[in-house]
Formats: sequence, structure tokens, C-alpha cells
Amino acid sequence: MSLKLGIIGYGKMASGWHAKIPTQLPEVDLVAVHDIDPERVAEARADGYRTYDRLGDFLKDEEVNFVLVATPNDFHKPLAIAVMEAGKNVMVEKPATLSARDWEEMMAVSSRTGRVLTVHHNRRWDLDYLSMKLNLSKGYIGKPYAITSAHQQWRPVKGPQKWRDIPEHGGGFFYDWGVHLCDQILMLDPENKVKSVYLQTKSIHRPLVDDFAKLQLTMADGLLIEVYLSTYVQKPLPRWTVYGDMGTFDVKDFGCHGGTVKSIAYGACGMQMEKEGEPVEFPIEVAQVRDGITRDDEREAGGAAWVELYRNLADVVDNGAELIVKPEQVLRTMKLLDAAFQSARTGEVIHTDI
Repeated sequence: MSLKLGIIGYGKMASGWHAKIPTQLPEVDLVAVHDIDPERVAEARADGYRTYDRLGDFLKDEEVNFVLVATPNDFHKPLAIAVMEAGKNVMVEKPATLSARDWEEMMAVSSRTGRVLTVHHNRRWDLDYLSMKLNLSKGYIGKPYAITSAHQQWRPVKGPQKWRDIPEHGGGFFYDWGVHLCDQILMLDPENKVKSVYLQTKSIHRPLVDDFAKLQLTMADGLLIEVYLSTYVQKPLPRWTVYGDMGTFDVKDFGCHGGTVKSIAYGACGMQMEKEGEPVEFPIEVAQVRDGITRDDEREAGGAAWVELYRNLADVVDNGAELIVKPEQVLRTMKLLDAAFQSARTGEVIHTDI
């Protein structure tokens, strides 16, 4: 049967990333595109896909069995519901929608119609994230007591205002990237609940939405989490820094271009440093992906494992496999985002049990 994909919203993410999936996975075939922008419809048609400028006509395409919704965030909910009501499975781009309550309504429609509902949380397969988890599992630094996750860029504002600069569309850097980093943190230990949330944001060059964010979480087991997001940092923090009772390690960036482990050993003379500056270990996939690429390609290289999400969707459709990015996991992430934004609005720590 395979995955017969239809896309709603043929913008940069859809045309530049999702449309390339079929070249990497024979199980996936992009067959149809719907957009309300005539220029994007023409672009999709030129790329060789069936095109529709009316949603109703698109939803009647019987070949399409899975739909990607890649529109501004505030359109995710109504479009995903329309797709499921039409009898088709659906994946929405992140963030899933604008609130946990909205996502629960979408989950209810999925349950009633029997259609698959999921989110494009592809960053679970990022190599920096997999590397961090690998080194954590090695036990080099003992029991972790704090983790810092940072995504900091130097991208001064340029060009006209886009939808991500508009609050009503779910704009802002925390919505755009914070959802990825929060999902990664929650998936480290799904049973370890978030007990407190404190978010600070700044609007430095984008007056209506945040372009800087600092999130602090306290987990049920006492683990402390800090997440930093910014678009105006010339000297960024390491992508990951993990602090343990026996040492520390970091992963430098998305492309896994370095990192060090510093751990402690106890000998006859007491505590001493060991493995000073020793490189962190990377998964086998890192060496395979990075072979022969340039630094400019690091984002694409880091995404080499992202196709696993689509491979899973094809397996779900063909074989009834277990969905990897589950609606219940997404709901937890959305509840965390809700608490974070409440904290930012009130300036208070929000006590939770997420």
C-alpha cells in the first residue's frame, strides 16, 4: 500500500524538506498538494504533483492516505480535523497546535474516526540528541543532576514580517524551537514528571513575539533543566551540557563537531580528574553521515535520521505498527508549553505534575 502523501501548505518546509522524503524512502510517495496561494500551487504543479486550490477537492483525492499539514500554527487544528473527518490520516507540523485543550479536541476526533494523528517531531532523531543520550547512558559522569540544552543563532532581522512574527499565528522563537527542545527533554525519561516551570522571554528585535527565551524546569527526581533559545548570539553555548555527580560532558552543536568528557576518579590520594578533554562518543550514524560533507551541510547531515519518522508512518499504514510520536506524548509537551507561557505572562514559577 505504502504512504501516499498529500501536503496542505506548500511553503519552505514542505517544498524544501517533506517533498524530498520520497527520494530517500521508496515507501513514501508524494502525490498531491493543496495551497490557497496561486504561486505555490503553480510551484507544486511544476514539481510534478497533482494540485488543488480548494480544500474540499483535495480531500476527495482517493489516492491520498496520509496528509501533512504544514501551515501557520493556528490553522493546524481545523485542517487536521477536516482531514480526519474525510477519512485520512494526518501529521501536523510542530507545534501541534496553540494549546493542550486544542490538541485534546484533535485527539478526540482521531479516536472517533479511527484515523492516525501525529506530529512532525523529527528532532528526536537529531544526532546531537542521540549523542547526548548515548554518553549519558555510558555512565561516565555518574548520576546527572542538571542538563542545559541551548539553541542560539546569529540571525539579525531582515526582510518583511512573516507569519512567525505574528502572535495570532503562534509565532515566536519559543513556539518554533522550544517545542522541539521540550519534546527532547520529556522523551529522555517519560516517567519523570515536571514539577515546576519558569519561563522568561524577551522581544529584542521582534516587537510582537519572543526572540529570546530561558526555560527552567525541575523534575520529580530533582533533575534541573535549563533551555536557552536566542536568535542574536555570536558565541553560543554548547548544544548540550550535562552535569553529573562524577563529571560533566558537552556536545558542541547540531553537527556533532566535537564535545568533551571530564570525569572524576577516586584513588589513593583522593579525588582526581580523569579523561580531561576526552572526546564524547557519537553514534555510528554520525560517522556515516558526516563522511565527506562540509560544515555548511551540518543541518542536512544532522537530519539524515529524520526519515525514520516517515518510515514509521509507512509501517503504521502498511502493517499496523506502533506509532512512535504518540498523541499522548504530544499532549504532555503541549501542557508543558501552556505552563511555560503562563509563567512568562505572570512572572511566576508554575507548579505542575506534567
